[in-house]
This record gives sequence, C-alpha cells and structure tokens, in this order.
Amino acid sequence: MRHNAPMASSRVRTANYPPEARKRLGDAVAKAREALGKSRPQLVAAAAEAGVVLNKKSLELVETGQPGVGQSFLYALGRFLPNWTEDTARQILEGDDAPSAAADFVSSEIPEKHRKIIAMSERELAERIVDIAEDSPEAAKLYAEDALRIRREHAERSGRIVAE
Repeated sequence: MRHNAPMASSRVRTANYPPEARKRLGDAVAKAREALGKSRPQLVAAAAEAGVVLNKKSLELVETGQPGVGQSFLYALGRFLPNWTEDTARQILEGDDAPSAAADFVSSEIPEKHRKIIAMSERELAERIVDIAEDSPEAAKLYAEDALRIRREHAERSGRIVAE
C-alpha cells in the first residue's frame, strides 16, 4: 500500500457529517445539558468532578452545529451525559434518535402544557416566544414568565440546580 493512499477513517468527527446532522446532534446535546439544569460552564465543571474531561469551546461548537469536534470529545460527552454512551453522538449524526433527556425528569402528574415547556430546549423555547411576540409582545412576555416559572419549579422539585 502506498503511504499516501486514501484510507477510510473510522474516527468520528463532526466535520465528516452534513450541517443537518450536526444540528441534530447539537440540539440533542443542548437538550441533555438543559435537562441536567446546567449551563455550559457548569456542565464542564460537573464532568471534571466526575473525572470526565470536556471543554467549553468544543461543547459550544457541538451545540451550535459547527464542524471541528473530534472523537475524544464526543466519546467523553457520551460517557458523561445520562442515557448516553460513547457511540451516541455518532448514532445521532447518522440519523438515530437521541436518548431521552428531559422526558426522564417529567412526571405524568404534571399537566401536558407544562411537560412540553419543560422538555423544550432553550433554543426551542426562545423560538416559541419569538413566534408569539409576532402577534402580541405582551402575550410573549407572559408566556416567557410562565415558562421560566414552570421550568424553575420543575428543577426545584427534581432536586436540580437551576442556572441563573
């Protein structure tokens, strides 16, 4: 075999996947992080306490669907996030569904409207507020206040710390 012969890489890199796949992974990671009630720096710190090395820059790249994140970070992320494994990021990039995140914390005793708000990622919640604001800024303000209250109460009941 020639030294410069092309070889298939078995290493997982976000750059090897299309933007739609990276966005799907980013949304799944953000949802899992938010289900833990942690900001990016808090997640990195919690992982470090658990002996898993993550960094804020790679986490930001993953969550925003950017290329440039390699296998070692994706594996570490999979070892730390609940219900994830080292293969989860690759599986999501290849089209599989993400493991349950927020749904694990949602009780059937909670009203459906509240369950939906709790399960939304921060990005989904912001998009919903913008949609409502197009018709009524006042209704959007009330919805945002309610959503924040519902998410805080749920986090407190679940024993999770809420990022300020």
